[in-house]
Amino acid sequence: MDRIFFNNNKIKEAICQFSFKTPIEIDLVNKFWDILSKDGKYTKREQSPLVHFNINIFEPNKQLGTKSEENIFSNDNRDKVIKIFPNNLSIHQVGNYTKWEDFATDIKYVLLCFQQIFDVEIARFDIRAINDFEFEKNFNPNENFFIGVKYPDNLINSPNYTFTIEHPYVLGKIYGVVKVNFVSQNDKSNFILDLSYTHFTIDPSINIKDTDNIIEILTNGQIKLYELFFHSITEKTKKLIK
Repeated sequence: MDRIFFNNNKIKEAICQFSFKTPIEIDLVNKFWDILSKDGKYTKREQSPLVHFNINIFEPNKQLGTKSEENIFSNDNRDKVIKIFPNNLSIHQVGNYTKWEDFATDIKYVLLCFQQIFDVEIARFDIRAINDFEFEKNFNPNENFFIGVKYPDNLINSPNYTFTIEHPYVLGKIYGVVKVNFVSQNDKSNFILDLSYTHFTIDPSINIKDTDNIIEILTNGQIKLYELFFHSITEKTKKLIK
């Protein structure tokens, strides 16, 4: 389908995540940071310790704990963010989203830096688009979105309320989730439409260095995500955000 640009749609955050088949050597992150920050695009680095516990309910005294570090890299504005863990790498555009082609350029840049240090197979690709809408208090979600579940009508009569809806979907080998978070407070209603696309790679394997193939998969995923967004909003909303 031809893509229609909705210039007034606010994408709160766009996320691309790569999950690895085997954990990376987290000790090499320093080298990755040296390459990533070389041209000044990413300037800030944050680290915080993470502790994971595995609890066996049958043997509560044998609790295994593992330690790791959360590495977060960002630019001066903190609207371009990278998070790296032993099992995954995620790239975020936080606000200031323009279009997929610009986000794909950021993803490719990070990949080219990452693959200079790491050689790993990709288990799955995830793309998310978190869309943020604000309406007047008396707005009815069913007039603006095809959310698939009819919520209790008496919510509209309440002064403040919150509800969350989650829908998984399967299209062939494509998996995803549609999430809705609706908060109505005071004189405004905030509606978050959180859409995700997942592509699993089983066979053949895709190496992190196969840049062209990765970008092609992500672009096809973005097309599916756009179609999902397009068919999740009514004509009333399309006119509103055009």
